[in-house]
Amino acid sequence: MKMVYIVMGLLGIMLLAGPVSGEVLVEQDVKPVPCKIILYGGYKGEWSSDDGTKAGKLKGVYGVIKCGDRKTNFFRGKWMSTTSTEVRPGFMFGTYGDGKFKGFWTNGNVRGSLKGEYGRDESGDGYFKGIWRTEDGSVRGQLKGIWMPFTVDNLPKIPPSGGF
Repeated sequence: MKMVYIVMGLLGIMLLAGPVSGEVLVEQDVKPVPCKIILYGGYKGEWSSDDGTKAGKLKGVYGVIKCGDRKTNFFRGKWMSTTSTEVRPGFMFGTYGDGKFKGFWTNGNVRGSLKGEYGRDESGDGYFKGIWRTEDGSVRGQLKGIWMPFTVDNLPKIPPSGGF
């Protein structure tokens, strides 16, 4: 049986609750750990169906989240269909390191996983390539693209609300 975790509320209380009974199993005061999100760069590319037919575009950012002594490399992005108006745009997110990435994608109605590799080609340009699939494995395909670190000349334009 899976447990449900409620990590941190506004009052700094951590709850661990059972999914069926809703009974509180652990209650303790926790001190918030200051976290920093550092963006290292961006990526863009395309996704395709299993037969290689281009189906849409994707773009996003990558960086690191530092919380106390813990550090997690992350990516976050958006994907959209260029072949169907019936497919809602969605989000993807995950982690990366040692030349590999893995994560999840969703558009609210459908979700699945993605994984792949990244590196630099012979000319030093960043690339990534991987596969995606629906949660039930009935639909799958590829994704590929380029990544680049942010420089003074290519900083992203962040909306005034601070969102992506």
